[in-house]
Amino acid sequence: MKGSRSKRLRVPAFMHDLLGTGPTRGTLLAMLVCGALFTAAFGVRFPEFGEGRPVWGSVITMLLVWDIVTGCMANFTRSTSGYYANHPRKRIIFLAVHLHIVLIAVLLHADLGPALCVWVMSILGEAVVSGLTGRPSQHFAAGVLLTLGLGFVTLLPFDSPFMMTVGLLFLLKVLYSFAVDHYGHAGRGAGEGE
Repeated sequence: MKGSRSKRLRVPAFMHDLLGTGPTRGTLLAMLVCGALFTAAFGVRFPEFGEGRPVWGSVITMLLVWDIVTGCMANFTRSTSGYYANHPRKRIIFLAVHLHIVLIAVLLHADLGPALCVWVMSILGEAVVSGLTGRPSQHFAAGVLLTLGLGFVTLLPFDSPFMMTVGLLFLLKVLYSFAVDHYGHAGRGAGEGE
C-alpha cells in the first residue's frame, strides 16, 4: 500500500555516507532526537569526563559520542544499510575514519590500551562479517562475534565506566550495525526506502 509508507527524504549526495540515499522523516527524527537525548543523559551521568579538561575537548568528545550513537541507529535503517551494501569502497573509507574510541581516549587522557583493543576487535569483526555479505550465515556470525565482543569489552581494564560504555557502543556500531546487510540489499541497488 502506497499510503502506508513513510515519505522518503531526498538527501544531498554529500550526506549519503551518513544517511544513505533516502531515510524517512520518522527514522531521521528518531535518530536525531534519541542521539541527542542519549548524549545529554550520558553527559549528566558521567560529568567527571570533562573535569580538568578544556571545553573544546569535552565538546568534541560529546560530538563523537553523539556520532557513535546516531550512526549506530542510522546503520540499522534500510537507507544506510542498503547504501553501504552496494558501495564497498565507501565501506573502506567509513572504517578508515572511524577512530572515535581512540580519539575519545586521547581527548580524555584515558588508557589507550583498552580503546585500541576495542578498535581492533571492531575492525576485524567488521571484516569477517562484511566478508559474509549475501550469505545466510552473516547474521549468525555477526551475532556470535558481537556477543563475544561485548563480553570481552567488559573484561578490559578501562579507567572509567564512561570509556567502557563508549567501547560497547562503538563495537555495536561497527561490528554489527554497520557490518551486517540487514535488508539483503547487496547487489540489488540501494535506496529502497525505510
